[in-house]
Amino acid sequence: MVFGGGLPASLGVNEGKVLRFRFSPRDAKVWSYVIKSDFAGLDGRSGQFRAVPPPVERTSKASSVHPNWWIDDPDPAAAEGVHPGAKTVSRWREEFLRDFAERMNRCPRARGGEAPAGAVGATSSGEERFGLVGYATVGSLVTGGAGGETVTVTNGAQLNEYASTKRPCTIRVLGTLQIHGMDTHVGPNKTIIGVGTNATLKGGGLYLYKSSNVIIRNLTIRDSTDDNLGMLYSSNVWVDHCTFMNSKDGSLDINRASDNITISWCKFFYETEQPHAFASLIGSSDAEVISSNKLHLTFHHNWFGQNVKERMPSLRWGTVHLFNNYYHAPGNNYCIRTRLFAQSRIENNVFENVKNPWEVYITDTTHAVGRIFATNNVELNTIWGHSTTNTQRGLSIVQIVPGTDAVFTPPYAYTLDPVASVVALVTNFAGAGRGPFAIAP
Repeated sequence: MVFGGGLPASLGVNEGKVLRFRFSPRDAKVWSYVIKSDFAGLDGRSGQFRAVPPPVERTSKASSVHPNWWIDDPDPAAAEGVHPGAKTVSRWREEFLRDFAERMNRCPRARGGEAPAGAVGATSSGEERFGLVGYATVGSLVTGGAGGETVTVTNGAQLNEYASTKRPCTIRVLGTLQIHGMDTHVGPNKTIIGVGTNATLKGGGLYLYKSSNVIIRNLTIRDSTDDNLGMLYSSNVWVDHCTFMNSKDGSLDINRASDNITISWCKFFYETEQPHAFASLIGSSDAEVISSNKLHLTFHHNWFGQNVKERMPSLRWGTVHLFNNYYHAPGNNYCIRTRLFAQSRIENNVFENVKNPWEVYITDTTHAVGRIFATNNVELNTIWGHSTTNTQRGLSIVQIVPGTDAVFTPPYAYTLDPVASVVALVTNFAGAGRGPFAIAP
Protein backbone atom coordinates (compact mmCIF):
# COMPACT_ATOMS: atom_id res chain seq x y z
CA MET A 1 0.00 0.00 0.00
CA VAL A 2 1.34 3.42 -0.98
CA PHE A 3 0.06 6.59 0.64
CA GLY A 4 -0.16 10.15 -0.69
CA GLY A 5 3.26 11.72 -1.19
CA GLY A 6 4.85 8.36 -1.96
CA LEU A 7 5.19 7.24 1.66
CA PRO A 8 5.36 3.44 1.81
CA ALA A 9 3.34 1.48 4.36
CA SER A 10 4.00 -1.94 5.82
CA LEU A 11 3.21 -4.94 3.71
CA GLY A 12 -0.29 -6.31 4.08
CA VAL A 13 -0.76 -9.07 6.66
CA ASN A 14 -3.19 -11.86 5.74
CA GLU A 15 -5.54 -12.49 8.66
CA GLY A 16 -7.88 -14.95 7.03
CA LYS A 17 -10.70 -12.98 5.43
CA VAL A 18 -8.99 -9.68 6.22
CA LEU A 19 -5.84 -8.18 4.69
CA ARG A 20 -4.60 -5.75 7.31
CA PHE A 21 -2.18 -2.83 6.81
CA ARG A 22 -0.53 -0.79 9.56
CA PHE A 23 0.31 2.86 9.01
CA SER A 24 1.29 5.52 11.54
CA PRO A 25 0.22 8.88 10.06
CA ARG A 26 2.35 11.88 10.94
CA ASP A 27 -0.46 14.41 10.45
CA ALA A 28 -4.12 14.60 11.39
CA LYS A 29 -5.65 14.92 7.92
CA VAL A 30 -7.26 12.98 5.09
CA TRP A 31 -4.83 10.42 3.63
CA SER A 32 -5.17 8.85 0.19
CA TYR A 33 -3.82 5.40 -0.62
CA VAL A 34 -3.31 3.05 -3.57
CA ILE A 35 -2.87 -0.72 -3.19
CA LYS A 36 -0.04 -2.34 -5.18
CA SER A 37 -0.56 -6.08 -5.59
CA ASP A 38 0.13 -9.00 -7.93
CA PHE A 39 -3.52 -9.96 -7.42
CA ALA A 40 -5.55 -8.27 -10.15
CA GLY A 41 -8.57 -7.87 -7.88
CA LEU A 42 -6.59 -5.67 -5.50
CA ASP A 43 -4.00 -3.91 -7.66
CA GLY A 44 -4.82 -0.27 -8.24
CA ARG A 45 -7.67 -0.07 -5.75
CA SER A 46 -7.63 3.22 -3.90
CA GLY A 47 -9.39 5.10 -1.18
CA GLN A 48 -9.09 7.60 1.64
CA PHE A 49 -9.27 7.72 5.41
CA ARG A 50 -9.08 10.50 7.97
CA ALA A 51 -6.50 10.46 10.76
CA VAL A 52 -7.64 12.39 13.84
CA PRO A 53 -5.87 13.25 17.11
CA PRO A 54 -6.78 10.98 20.01
CA PRO A 55 -9.14 12.41 22.65
CA VAL A 56 -7.67 14.70 25.29
CA GLU A 57 -8.44 12.25 28.08
CA ARG A 58 -5.96 9.82 26.50
CA THR A 59 -3.22 12.37 25.87
CA SER A 60 -3.29 14.39 29.07
CA LYS A 61 -1.49 11.78 31.14
CA ALA A 62 1.47 9.50 30.65
CA SER A 63 0.96 6.10 29.06
CA SER A 64 0.90 3.26 31.54
CA VAL A 65 2.72 1.09 29.01
CA HIS A 66 5.30 3.70 27.92
CA PRO A 67 5.57 6.12 30.87
CA ASN A 68 8.27 8.24 29.23
CA TRP A 69 6.00 9.14 26.31
CA TRP A 70 2.98 11.34 25.88
CA ILE A 71 1.58 10.43 22.48
CA ASP A 72 0.11 13.45 20.64
CA ASP A 73 0.24 15.67 23.71
CA PRO A 74 -2.13 18.55 22.80
CA ASP A 75 -0.03 21.14 24.64
CA PRO A 76 1.21 23.60 21.92
CA ALA A 77 4.55 23.81 23.74
CA ALA A 78 5.11 20.11 22.96
CA ALA A 79 4.52 20.49 19.22
CA GLU A 80 7.16 20.63 16.48
CA GLY A 81 5.53 22.49 13.62
CA VAL A 82 2.34 20.68 12.67
CA HIS A 83 3.23 17.56 14.66
CA PRO A 84 1.54 17.51 18.11
CA GLY A 85 3.61 16.07 20.93
CA ALA A 86 6.76 15.60 18.87
CA LYS A 87 8.99 17.35 21.41
CA THR A 88 8.13 14.71 24.00
CA VAL A 89 10.32 12.26 22.10
CA SER A 90 12.65 14.50 20.06
CA ARG A 91 14.83 15.16 23.13
CA TRP A 92 16.30 11.68 22.57
CA ARG A 93 16.68 12.08 18.80
CA GLU A 94 20.15 13.62 18.72
CA GLU A 95 21.55 11.17 21.26
CA PHE A 96 20.16 8.26 19.26
CA LEU A 97 21.48 9.55 15.95
CA ARG A 98 24.90 10.30 17.42
CA ASP A 99 25.11 6.71 18.64
CA PHE A 100 23.87 5.45 15.27
CA ALA A 101 26.47 7.52 13.39
CA GLU A 102 29.28 6.31 15.65
CA ARG A 103 28.25 2.70 15.10
CA MET A 104 28.21 3.22 11.32
CA ASN A 105 31.69 4.73 11.44
CA ARG A 106 32.99 1.67 13.29
CA CYS A 107 31.63 -0.68 10.63
CA PRO A 108 34.27 -1.87 8.14
CA ARG A 109 33.79 -0.36 4.70
CA ALA A 110 34.71 -1.84 1.37
CA ARG A 111 38.17 -1.15 0.03
CA GLY A 112 38.82 -1.93 -3.60
CA GLY A 113 36.32 -4.75 -3.94
CA GLU A 114 32.57 -4.95 -3.80
CA ALA A 115 31.01 -1.97 -2.00
CA PRO A 116 28.29 -2.52 0.60
CA ALA A 117 24.72 -1.61 -0.26
CA GLY A 118 24.41 2.15 -0.64
CA ALA A 119 28.13 2.68 -1.09
CA VAL A 120 30.02 3.94 -4.10
CA GLY A 121 33.75 3.55 -4.49
CA ALA A 122 36.07 2.70 -1.63
CA THR A 123 36.73 4.50 1.64
CA SER A 124 39.07 3.68 4.47
CA SER A 125 37.59 1.87 7.44
CA GLY A 126 38.74 4.66 9.79
CA GLU A 127 37.13 7.52 7.88
CA GLU A 128 34.97 9.77 10.04
CA ARG A 129 31.46 10.61 8.94
CA PHE A 130 32.29 14.30 8.84
CA GLY A 131 35.59 14.06 6.99
CA LEU A 132 36.37 15.71 3.68
CA VAL A 133 34.76 14.06 0.63
CA GLY A 134 34.23 15.31 -2.89
CA TYR A 135 35.87 17.54 -5.46
CA ALA A 136 37.93 19.42 -2.87
CA THR A 137 40.05 16.26 -2.64
CA VAL A 138 40.97 16.46 -6.34
CA GLY A 139 44.17 18.11 -7.51
CA SER A 140 45.80 19.39 -4.33
CA LEU A 141 45.65 18.30 -0.71
CA VAL A 142 43.43 20.55 1.41
CA THR A 143 45.19 21.29 4.70
CA GLY A 144 44.02 24.84 5.35
CA GLY A 145 46.17 26.63 7.88
CA ALA A 146 48.00 23.53 9.09
CA GLY A 147 51.63 24.24 9.88
CA GLY A 148 51.02 27.92 10.62
CA GLU A 149 50.13 29.80 13.76
CA THR A 150 46.77 29.45 15.50
CA VAL A 151 45.00 32.63 16.63
CA THR A 152 41.66 33.43 18.24
CA VAL A 153 39.78 36.50 16.98
CA THR A 154 36.94 38.33 18.72
CA ASN A 155 36.26 41.23 16.35
CA GLY A 156 36.09 41.94 12.63
CA ALA A 157 39.35 43.89 12.47
CA GLN A 158 41.30 40.96 13.89
CA LEU A 159 39.63 38.55 11.48
CA ASN A 160 40.47 40.79 8.49
CA GLU A 161 44.09 41.09 9.61
CA TYR A 162 44.80 37.38 9.87
CA ALA A 163 42.54 36.19 7.02
CA SER A 164 44.14 38.43 4.39
CA THR A 165 47.73 37.28 4.95
CA LYS A 166 49.38 34.81 2.57
CA ARG A 167 51.03 32.74 5.28
CA PRO A 168 49.29 29.61 6.68
CA CYS A 169 47.06 30.37 9.66
CA THR A 170 44.27 28.74 11.65
CA ILE A 171 41.81 31.39 12.78
CA ARG A 172 39.43 30.52 15.62
CA VAL A 173 36.33 32.74 15.67
CA LEU A 174 34.91 33.38 19.13
CA GLY A 175 31.46 34.92 19.60
CA THR A 176 29.74 37.31 17.18
CA LEU A 177 31.94 39.42 14.90
CA GLN A 178 30.61 42.38 12.97
CA ILE A 179 32.03 42.56 9.43
CA HIS A 180 31.11 44.68 6.42
CA GLY A 181 30.22 43.90 2.80
CA MET A 182 32.89 41.76 1.15
CA ASP A 183 35.76 43.47 2.98
CA THR A 184 36.94 40.26 4.66
CA HIS A 185 39.37 38.77 2.15
CA VAL A 186 40.50 35.21 2.81
CA GLY A 187 43.96 34.43 1.50
CA PRO A 188 45.39 31.00 0.66
CA ASN A 189 46.31 28.36 3.24
CA LYS A 190 43.72 29.32 5.84
CA THR A 191 41.43 27.51 8.23
CA ILE A 192 38.64 29.68 9.64
CA ILE A 193 36.71 27.75 12.26
CA GLY A 194 34.10 28.73 14.82
CA VAL A 195 34.68 28.05 18.50
CA GLY A 196 31.78 26.33 20.26
CA THR A 197 28.24 26.45 18.93
CA ASN A 198 27.54 30.15 18.35
CA ALA A 199 30.44 31.63 16.35
CA THR A 200 28.87 34.17 14.00
CA LEU A 201 29.93 36.61 11.28
CA LYS A 202 27.27 39.30 10.91
CA GLY A 203 26.68 42.10 8.41
CA GLY A 204 29.11 40.99 5.72
CA GLY A 205 30.60 37.97 4.00
CA LEU A 206 33.86 36.16 3.38
CA TYR A 207 35.49 36.82 0.02
CA LEU A 208 37.95 34.43 -1.63
CA TYR A 209 39.82 35.84 -4.64
CA LYS A 210 42.59 33.78 -6.24
CA SER A 211 42.75 31.80 -3.02
CA SER A 212 43.41 28.09 -2.56
CA ASN A 213 43.72 25.48 0.17
CA VAL A 214 41.05 27.01 2.41
CA ILE A 215 38.85 25.39 5.08
CA ILE A 216 35.81 27.22 6.48
CA ARG A 217 33.92 25.36 9.22
CA ASN A 218 31.40 25.82 12.02
CA LEU A 219 30.37 29.41 11.29
CA THR A 220 27.02 31.13 11.05
CA ILE A 221 27.36 33.83 8.38
CA ARG A 222 24.35 36.10 8.27
CA ASP A 223 22.81 39.38 7.16
CA SER A 224 25.47 40.21 4.59
CA THR A 225 24.74 43.23 2.42
CA ASP A 226 26.30 41.19 -0.42
CA ASP A 227 27.12 37.46 -0.49
CA ASN A 228 27.56 35.53 2.73
CA LEU A 229 30.44 33.72 1.02
CA GLY A 230 31.80 34.49 -2.43
CA MET A 231 34.58 32.88 -4.45
CA LEU A 232 36.36 34.00 -7.61
CA TYR A 233 39.36 32.23 -9.19
CA SER A 234 39.70 30.03 -6.08
CA SER A 235 40.35 26.31 -5.77
CA ASN A 236 40.51 23.41 -3.34
CA VAL A 237 38.15 24.90 -0.78
CA TRP A 238 36.15 22.99 1.83
CA VAL A 239 33.09 24.66 3.39
CA ASP A 240 31.66 22.49 6.15
CA HIS A 241 29.05 22.76 8.92
CA CYS A 242 28.20 26.39 8.23
CA THR A 243 24.84 28.14 8.43
CA PHE A 244 24.07 30.75 5.77
CA MET A 245 21.13 33.05 6.37
CA ASN A 246 19.56 36.34 5.29
CA SER A 247 22.06 37.51 2.67
CA LYS A 248 21.00 40.36 0.39
CA ASP A 249 22.62 38.73 -2.65
CA GLY A 250 23.60 35.04 -2.74
CA SER A 251 24.23 32.87 0.30
CA LEU A 252 27.16 31.14 -1.41
CA ASP A 253 28.21 32.20 -4.92
CA ILE A 254 31.11 30.52 -6.75
CA ASN A 255 32.25 31.97 -10.06
CA ARG A 256 35.09 32.84 -12.42
CA ALA A 257 37.05 29.63 -12.91
CA SER A 258 36.89 28.54 -9.28
CA ASP A 259 37.41 24.79 -9.06
CA ASN A 260 37.49 21.68 -6.86
CA ILE A 261 35.22 22.75 -4.02
CA THR A 262 33.17 20.77 -1.48
CA ILE A 263 30.15 22.16 0.39
CA SER A 264 29.11 19.72 3.13
CA TRP A 265 26.73 19.62 6.09
CA CYS A 266 25.64 23.27 5.67
CA LYS A 267 22.24 24.90 6.18
CA PHE A 268 20.72 27.62 4.01
CA PHE A 269 17.64 29.58 5.06
CA TYR A 270 16.02 33.00 5.41
CA GLU A 271 14.17 34.06 8.54
CA THR A 272 11.60 35.98 6.49
CA GLU A 273 10.55 36.02 2.86
CA GLN A 274 12.94 38.00 0.66
CA PRO A 275 12.72 39.04 -3.00
CA HIS A 276 16.24 37.69 -3.63
CA ALA A 277 16.36 34.62 -1.40
CA PHE A 278 18.87 32.58 -3.41
CA ALA A 279 21.20 29.90 -2.08
CA SER A 280 24.03 29.35 -4.54
CA LEU A 281 24.92 30.61 -8.01
CA ILE A 282 27.59 28.66 -9.87
CA GLY A 283 28.85 30.59 -12.90
CA SER A 284 27.66 34.18 -13.03
CA SER A 285 27.09 34.65 -16.76
CA ASP A 286 26.48 32.83 -20.05
CA ALA A 287 29.59 34.67 -21.29
CA GLU A 288 31.83 33.33 -18.50
CA VAL A 289 33.94 31.26 -20.91
CA ILE A 290 36.84 31.35 -18.45
CA SER A 291 34.89 28.82 -16.35
CA SER A 292 34.91 26.21 -19.11
CA ASN A 293 36.25 22.92 -17.68
CA LYS A 294 36.26 24.51 -14.21
CA LEU A 295 33.62 24.81 -11.47
CA HIS A 296 33.82 21.19 -10.26
CA LEU A 297 31.79 21.10 -7.03
CA THR A 298 30.31 18.65 -4.57
CA PHE A 299 27.27 19.43 -2.41
CA HIS A 300 26.47 16.73 0.15
CA HIS A 301 24.38 16.51 3.32
CA ASN A 302 23.21 20.11 3.06
CA TRP A 303 19.85 21.47 4.20
CA PHE A 304 18.08 23.93 1.92
CA GLY A 305 15.35 25.25 4.17
CA GLN A 306 12.70 27.84 4.79
CA ASN A 307 12.16 30.78 2.45
CA VAL A 308 14.92 29.82 -0.01
CA LYS A 309 13.40 30.53 -3.41
CA GLU A 310 15.95 29.44 -5.99
CA ARG A 311 19.53 28.40 -6.84
CA MET A 312 20.04 25.27 -4.76
CA PRO A 313 22.23 25.60 -6.83
CA SER A 314 21.83 27.18 -10.28
CA LEU A 315 24.81 26.34 -12.46
CA ARG A 316 26.39 27.30 -15.75
CA TRP A 317 29.60 25.77 -17.10
CA GLY A 318 30.00 23.66 -13.98
CA THR A 319 30.19 19.98 -13.11
CA VAL A 320 28.26 19.51 -9.88
CA HIS A 321 27.66 16.39 -7.79
CA LEU A 322 24.77 16.57 -5.32
CA PHE A 323 24.07 13.72 -2.93
CA ASN A 324 22.27 13.16 0.38
CA ASN A 325 20.92 16.72 0.54
CA TYR A 326 17.55 17.66 2.04
CA TYR A 327 15.34 20.19 0.25
CA HIS A 328 12.47 21.56 2.30
CA ALA A 329 11.69 25.07 1.09
CA PRO A 330 7.92 25.46 0.65
CA GLY A 331 6.99 28.24 -1.77
CA ASN A 332 10.19 27.97 -3.81
CA ASN A 333 10.39 28.39 -7.59
CA TYR A 334 12.84 25.56 -8.27
CA CYS A 335 15.67 23.68 -6.54
CA ILE A 336 18.47 22.64 -8.92
CA ARG A 337 18.74 24.48 -12.23
CA THR A 338 21.23 23.26 -14.83
CA ARG A 339 22.10 25.71 -17.59
CA LEU A 340 24.40 25.91 -20.59
CA PHE A 341 27.59 23.80 -20.63
CA ALA A 342 26.73 22.40 -17.16
CA GLN A 343 26.01 18.91 -15.88
CA SER A 344 24.51 17.69 -12.61
CA ARG A 345 24.62 14.30 -10.93
CA ILE A 346 21.78 14.16 -8.35
CA GLU A 347 21.77 11.12 -6.04
CA ASN A 348 19.92 10.02 -2.90
CA ASN A 349 18.44 13.41 -2.07
CA VAL A 350 15.08 14.15 -0.44
CA PHE A 351 12.78 16.81 -1.91
CA GLU A 352 9.85 17.71 0.35
CA ASN A 353 7.17 20.36 -0.24
CA VAL A 354 9.12 21.97 -3.09
CA LYS A 355 8.55 22.83 -6.73
CA ASN A 356 10.74 21.46 -9.53
CA PRO A 357 13.41 19.42 -7.74
CA TRP A 358 15.50 19.84 -10.91
CA GLU A 359 15.11 21.51 -14.26
CA VAL A 360 17.05 22.51 -17.36
CA TYR A 361 17.12 26.19 -18.27
CA ILE A 362 17.82 27.12 -21.89
CA THR A 363 18.83 30.62 -22.95
CA ASP A 364 20.68 29.88 -26.19
CA THR A 365 20.19 26.80 -28.36
CA THR A 366 23.48 27.40 -30.15
CA HIS A 367 25.35 26.31 -26.97
CA ALA A 368 25.40 22.95 -25.23
CA VAL A 369 22.23 22.44 -23.20
CA GLY A 370 22.61 21.46 -19.53
CA ARG A 371 22.51 17.75 -18.68
CA ILE A 372 21.05 16.02 -15.61
CA PHE A 373 21.35 12.52 -14.23
CA ALA A 374 19.06 11.93 -11.22
CA THR A 375 18.78 8.63 -9.40
CA ASN A 376 17.31 7.21 -6.19
CA ASN A 377 15.88 10.52 -4.99
CA VAL A 378 12.72 10.72 -2.87
CA GLU A 379 9.95 13.23 -3.54
CA LEU A 380 7.39 14.10 -0.86
CA ASN A 381 4.56 16.39 -1.93
CA THR A 382 6.55 17.93 -4.78
CA ILE A 383 5.17 19.97 -7.67
CA TRP A 384 6.51 20.00 -11.21
CA GLY A 385 5.78 23.20 -13.11
CA HIS A 386 4.98 23.61 -16.80
CA SER A 387 7.64 24.80 -19.21
CA THR A 388 7.49 28.50 -19.99
CA THR A 389 8.11 30.20 -23.33
CA ASN A 390 10.41 33.08 -24.12
CA THR A 391 8.34 34.82 -26.79
CA GLN A 392 11.24 36.96 -27.99
CA ARG A 393 13.35 33.97 -28.95
CA GLY A 394 10.64 31.37 -29.35
CA LEU A 395 12.39 29.11 -26.85
CA SER A 396 10.96 26.83 -24.20
CA ILE A 397 13.39 28.13 -21.61
CA VAL A 398 12.41 25.89 -18.67
CA GLN A 399 12.34 22.19 -19.41
CA ILE A 400 11.19 19.51 -17.01
CA VAL A 401 13.36 16.46 -17.67
CA PRO A 402 13.45 12.93 -16.22
CA GLY A 403 17.14 13.10 -15.36
CA THR A 404 18.43 10.35 -17.62
CA ASP A 405 21.25 12.17 -19.39
CA ALA A 406 24.78 10.80 -19.63
CA VAL A 407 26.96 12.83 -17.26
CA PHE A 408 30.32 12.62 -15.51
CA THR A 409 31.49 9.94 -13.09
CA PRO A 410 32.96 11.48 -9.91
CA PRO A 411 36.75 10.96 -9.75
CA TYR A 412 36.72 10.37 -5.99
CA ALA A 413 35.44 7.74 -3.57
CA TYR A 414 32.23 8.49 -1.69
CA THR A 415 29.60 6.60 0.28
CA LEU A 416 25.91 7.28 -0.17
CA ASP A 417 23.76 7.22 2.95
CA PRO A 418 20.46 5.40 2.40
CA VAL A 419 17.90 7.92 1.23
CA ALA A 420 15.59 6.87 4.06
CA SER A 421 18.05 8.25 6.62
CA VAL A 422 18.79 11.57 4.87
CA VAL A 423 16.18 13.73 6.61
CA ALA A 424 17.15 12.61 10.09
CA LEU A 425 20.88 12.89 9.45
CA VAL A 426 20.74 16.29 7.78
CA THR A 427 18.27 17.96 10.14
CA ASN A 428 20.23 16.80 13.17
CA PHE A 429 23.78 17.31 11.97
CA ALA A 430 23.83 20.05 9.28
CA GLY A 431 24.71 23.65 10.11
CA ALA A 432 26.97 25.51 12.50
CA GLY A 433 27.21 24.09 15.99
CA ARG A 434 26.00 20.66 14.85
CA GLY A 435 27.63 17.31 14.18
CA PRO A 436 31.20 17.27 15.54
CA PHE A 437 30.73 20.85 16.80
CA ALA A 438 27.59 20.19 18.84
CA ILE A 439 29.40 20.32 22.15
CA ALA A 440 31.33 23.49 22.98
CA PRO A 441 35.00 22.92 23.89
